[in-house]
Amino acid sequence: MIGGGSAIGTAHRGRGETRLVAAVLAAALLTAGAVSALAAGTTPVPTPDAPEPALCRVEPVPLAEIEAAIAAATPTAGTSRMRDVVPAGEPTDAATAAGVTATVRELVACFNAGELLR
Repeated sequence: MIGGGSAIGTAHRGRGETRLVAAVLAAALLTAGAVSALAAGTTPVPTPDAPEPALCRVEPVPLAEIEAAIAAATPTAGTSRMRDVVPAGEPTDAATAAGVTATVRELVACFNAGELLR
């Protein structure tokens, strides 16, 4: 799993932010097909690779830790974390891409299991 570690602090805040980004991306990817199908007036096609709930193996995160990560990640007044343009960068390596893919798959598996705090 990307971000690893269970210590509260910088590593935990990074893991919480990674999970938030992964959740948003997963939701966008899962709904994109259904929205485009509805707009076209056709029946949505089921997701061909929906991770089984049994793939949700990450330990639950206590609600207090989630709240602390959100509070620590909240920008101060007058600052913005959103950019109009995504900065150019180098493509990621295969190991990082595989780790992100595995994390998103497990996130969706936990969602499918009804385990939203994992």
